[in-house]
Amino acid sequence: MCSARARAVPGSAPRWIWPADAFESDDTSGTASTIVADGVGQDHTFHVVSDVDWAVFYATAGTVYVIQTGPIDVVDTFLQLYGPDGLTLLSQDNDGAGA
Repeated sequence: MCSARARAVPGSAPRWIWPADAFESDDTSGTASTIVADGVGQDHTFHVVSDVDWAVFYATAGTVYVIQTGPIDVVDTFLQLYGPDGLTLLSQDNDGAGA
């Protein structure tokens, strides 16, 4: 099991705030929504400037997974991948273009 967290990069606050998405409250690893690694995404929103969205998925050793956010043209996202404990940071990415 791995957890991924996406949040807006500080200083890149959205130009507007969307309504809360169907997965709220998913602001911690303990309240993460479960996402199936089948290529079908989940639509999350930034309903408050400080919103953080977590999702958990079950990974198979030796399998390559693509984890991404987008398309988002009004905010820069920061993606972090955590281990099964929800605390150990395995990888992070802030390289994509954003607002």
